[in-house]
Amino acid sequence: GAFLGVDEDSDEKEDQPGLVVNVVRGSAADRAGLRDNDKIMKINDTPTNKWSDLSKFVNTAKVGDKIQIAYERYGKAGSTEATLSKRNEVKCDTKCEPKGFLGVSDDEEEDENDEPGVAVRITKESGAEKAGLQNGDVIFQLGDAPIADFEDISDYMAYAKPGEKVKVIYERNGKRNTAEATLTEQKNT
Repeated sequence: GAFLGVDEDSDEKEDQPGLVVNVVRGSAADRAGLRDNDKIMKINDTPTNKWSDLSKFVNTAKVGDKIQIAYERYGKAGSTEATLSKRNEVKCDTKCEPKGFLGVSDDEEEDENDEPGVAVRITKESGAEKAGLQNGDVIFQLGDAPIADFEDISDYMAYAKPGEKVKVIYERNGKRNTAEATLTEQKNT
């Protein structure tokens, strides 16, 4: 059958319109430019508010069908066209191209509340450290992406490339700061 290449995101809020998705790398959705945390609003002008709306559509579609996707990314509307493929035609997995590495990890000791932002620990000699970030800093934004939890950082980094410069908005001792970090290449450990 036809395959779009999206999975339901765990951040999904059922009481809001649209469907927040994670994107399978190398899939029709990925080739069309969709990214993790995008919210699909409509497929071919049909509202997509529940996972079953999307499943029903894809199950009746054929491989090779071109579909129009209206989506939101960080609150901004966008649209794209995807050509449905077969699941076994997905050419790429997460090992295909090098990923950017910022050098932050979740600082669970400092990050116990449900407020936006993520307290982080900094990896030695990483882009984050070279940009001046320190253990305990709370990241609120990477590029255009608002950061509410560590999954938002992971989702952003999934598409980041080594050498890319990323604006980081963070807070230290109650004061907002902005830094620019240059990403290095993620090494699998």
